[in-house]
Amino acid sequence: MRSVRDSDANAKNWIKSKDTARALEFISQATQQNTRQIEKLRHRIVGGAISGGWDWMYASRKELDPRLDYYVGKWAYISALNPLVTTGMIDLVSGTNTKACQGLWECCQNVPAANGGKFNVPVFPYPAGAAVVGGATFLMGTTVPSGYPLVGDLDLVNPTSGSPILHWIYRGDIT
Repeated sequence: MRSVRDSDANAKNWIKSKDTARALEFISQATQQNTRQIEKLRHRIVGGAISGGWDWMYASRKELDPRLDYYVGKWAYISALNPLVTTGMIDLVSGTNTKACQGLWECCQNVPAANGGKFNVPVFPYPAGAAVVGGATFLMGTTVPSGYPLVGDLDLVNPTSGSPILHWIYRGDIT
C-alpha cells in the first residue's frame, strides 16, 4: 500500500478533482456572461448614430419591397434572389432597367412606392450626375470636389431637373 502523502494517492486525487471542477464552473460562468454581453452587441452599429441596431422601415418586413414607401434614415435589406437583383426595374433617375445589388441599404431621401413599373432602385456603384443643374455629368471618383461649400460624389444632381440623384446609401452585405 502506498502512503497518503504520495502525490497520486486517492485522497489527493479527490482534492485535485474538486479544484478542477470548481475551476471549470468559474470558466463556464465567465463564458455565459461573455455570451450575454455579445448578444447585447449583436446588431449594434459601432460609431453610428443608431445605438440599438438598424432602424428598419418595416419591422415585420426587412426585405426591400418596391410596392412600399420608404423614408429618410430607414433601412431595408435586399437578398440575392430579390427581383430587384435578378431582373431589375426601371429606375426613375436613369430611366433604364437597373439591377440592384444585394445587401443593406439606408434610405437618404424619401422614396415613394413604385409607380407604373418605375422605382428609385438602389444602385451601387452610385449613379452618374452633375455638380450643378445643366452641368456635365460625371461618374463617382472621376472629378475633384469643387465649389463652396464643396460638392462631391454623393452630392450630384440630375443635370436637367436639379434634384439629388442619390436615394439609397449602400451599407454592405450581411455575411
